[in-house]
Amino acid sequence: MNNRFLTDRRDKGHLMVLAYVSKANRVIGRRRFVALAAATLTGCRGIEAERRLARPPDLVLETLELEPGDRGGAVARAVIGIHNPNAWRIAIDAVTCDVVLNGTLLGRVTRGRDRFVAAGGNGTLTLELPFRPTPATAALLTREPPPRGVGYRLSGTLKLVGRGVDLMPFALEGRWPLA
Repeated sequence: MNNRFLTDRRDKGHLMVLAYVSKANRVIGRRRFVALAAATLTGCRGIEAERRLARPPDLVLETLELEPGDRGGAVARAVIGIHNPNAWRIAIDAVTCDVVLNGTLLGRVTRGRDRFVAAGGNGTLTLELPFRPTPATAALLTREPPPRGVGYRLSGTLKLVGRGVDLMPFALEGRWPLA
């Protein structure tokens, strides 16, 4: 039977204890080592891949203003805050956005490339939309703003230049208190 783990041997008057591992145990030990090494390396690659995986930026409406314009027109101005959760900077190549206030479509804003957001940083994007007031929106410009605020919806797409992110649809909606 070849299953002894410890043997003793006398060498020049000294008692030596030698470790003995059978061939079957050596194979199992190697397999365990290979499995542990593979699990460790795969886990590290998974973390690294997660850092490289492109995530879309987070958007939030920071301000919304309505101002009377010239020649009977008006201007809607929205400032959108952008947070880039990625480990690299992104560039906003183009923005297309539909602006809806209290259920009335004011129009579509299109802007070209002009904004960079640093890795892990924040930035803002200002959208200005000149529009012809309708009776519903003219009341917002001339009277006291409603106490519950104005219902808004900004929806469209961001065309981003960066790793892995190209065209990102977005929609921001809620109620905003006009001052």
